[in-house]
Amino acid sequence: MPMVEVKPVRKPGEERVTVRREVVDRPGKRVLRLDGRGPAAPPGPPLVPRAPGKAGRLPSWSELASPGGAGRAAKARANAFVESISTRQFVLIIFALAAAFTLYINHVNATQDVASELQQLRRENQRLHLKYNRLKGEFDTATGPAMIYQRAKALGLEEGYSYGPTIVVE
Repeated sequence: MPMVEVKPVRKPGEERVTVRREVVDRPGKRVLRLDGRGPAAPPGPPLVPRAPGKAGRLPSWSELASPGGAGRAAKARANAFVESISTRQFVLIIFALAAAFTLYINHVNATQDVASELQQLRRENQRLHLKYNRLKGEFDTATGPAMIYQRAKALGLEEGYSYGPTIVVE
């Protein structure tokens, strides 16, 4: 088993003492035993201090929710992460998040503006296509065969079945 040196805090005037403890790893638990006390006893339920006539301390919600301290370990890891960030880093992270949020909002607004402009241009394109089709229809009506035959009759031309020489109007 690995040995760990534990150096207790020394008060002025006291002699320095180093205590060696053995570390026993079990799934989800770490048990520290003093060196030389014999075999380590298997860990049991935590001792509950009992007052005369009382049932003892009740477990907390975190102890009930996570047997073996899994919740406490996760909370300790989260606290260690938060504590490892300096104030300057925290301020920079907040400014970076604010800048990213501002850029996102500006992007959404710009996208909405472009979408509304695109919709307006589509309506304009459709209006111009309809106008083109209407004018082309009027032109085709004005230059179509029915109009040409009507004007030819007005000029005194007669309809024939064979093609003759070119007609020149004076």
